Amino acid sequence: MIPAPQELGTPARGGLSDTVTAFKDGVRFRCTRCGACCASLGRDLPLLIDDVRRLARHLSMTVPAFVRRYCVYTVDVVRDGDRTIRIPSLHLRVPPSGRCVFLADSNECSVQDVKPFICANSPFMRYVAVSRERWHAAVSMCPGIGIGRFHSGRAIERLLRQDDAAERRDVGRILAAGGSLARVLGVRLTKPVIRRTIRRTNARRSSPRVACR
Repeated sequence: MIPAPQELGTPARGGLSDTVTAFKDGVRFRCTRCGACCASLGRDLPLLIDDVRRLARHLSMTVPAFVRRYCVYTVDVVRDGDRTIRIPSLHLRVPPSGRCVFLADSNECSVQDVKPFICANSPFMRYVAVSRERWHAAVSMCPGIGIGRFHSGRAIERLLRQDDAAERRDVGRILAAGGSLARVLGVRLTKPVIRRTIRRTNARRSSPRVACR
């Protein structure tokens, strides 16, 4: 997995036209469970709503307790032309060491069976697909790239569309709750970390406005 956040917004429904060449040609990949990616995370890890619920259940915690202990509430404020889009999300808090809190001393994932979507599906994620730099970082870090089962361009496209669908599902849930991530999860959220950007990728252009609470 690459230590970088997901791109924001609702993904376009194009194919592989804007992705790195390797994804179009196909990639051999097998996770070796070496723990290298989990021990060198560059920043907090984005979580889907289902990730939060699944991890909390696995750890026999309530969702509010899990959020308080492990999560950072983040709002991305994105300038898209003359629009301002506020996108709320939760991130798994990563300590300064960069080592995931769920990585055991043996370098094995202690939540392997319920690990976050981004961990389970990397490196075949949209945020990697649109950046050669992130793909090269993945190759340099991960010994599993280049070995194991061959993933064709068509198979990788299906995985990228799963990533897109997961993001759309979360945005839809938040919109249905009046823009409130707290209401979706049934938690009280503290003051968010605000991240601002005016840079957008071609892969994500049509985000809805989300008023965060």
